[in-house]
Amino acid sequence: MSSSEGSTPNEAKAEAVERVSEAFDVDETGRPIAQAPEPLPGGVELASPWRRLAAWALEGILFVVTLGVGWAIWAFSLGDSGQTPAKKLLGLRVLLDDQSHSAGLSRMFLMRWFVGALVVPIVATLTLGIILLMPFWSDRNKNLWDKISSCVVVYDPQGQWHGGGEGIAAAHRGTGGPWRQ
Repeated sequence: MSSSEGSTPNEAKAEAVERVSEAFDVDETGRPIAQAPEPLPGGVELASPWRRLAAWALEGILFVVTLGVGWAIWAFSLGDSGQTPAKKLLGLRVLLDDQSHSAGLSRMFLMRWFVGALVVPIVATLTLGIILLMPFWSDRNKNLWDKISSCVVVYDPQGQWHGGGEGIAAAHRGTGGPWRQ
C-alpha cells in the first residue's frame, strides 16, 4: 500500500506537492515558478516580426533557386546552430526558451518544420489567417511553432551567441550565459 492510499485528500495533495517541488521550482500551492531567461547581451535582440517575415520569404526563394537540394544540404550543414539558410544570411538564430543553447537539428526540422508545415496551415485556415500574425502580439514575438517547440528567435548579427550542446546552461550558470565576452 503506498503512502497516499488511505490518506485524506489534503495529505495526498501535500505529498504530491512535495514530490513535485523536489523535482521543480514550485510555490507553496504546487504551481511551477517561471524561470526568467538570461538577458540577451548587447547587440542581440529578439527578432522582430518583420525580420522573421523576411526570413520566411527568403527561405522560400532559396528553396526554389536551389531546387530544394542545395537548400537541404546547406540546412543540414548548419547542424545544431539553430539556423536555416535564410536565418544564417539574416543573422537570426533559434534558441531554446531558456536561451541555454540553440535549437538542435531534430527540434528545428522535426518539431518546427512539422508543426509549421502541417499543423499551422490547418489552424490558419480555421482562424482565417489571424494566427499567422501572432508574432505581432505575442510575448517575445513568438508564433505558434515557437510556442509548441519552446523556442525563441533572436537577431544576432555579429554572432555573439556561441553556445550549444547539453549542459551549457549549467556550465555558464552565474557567468552571464553562453555569450562571448
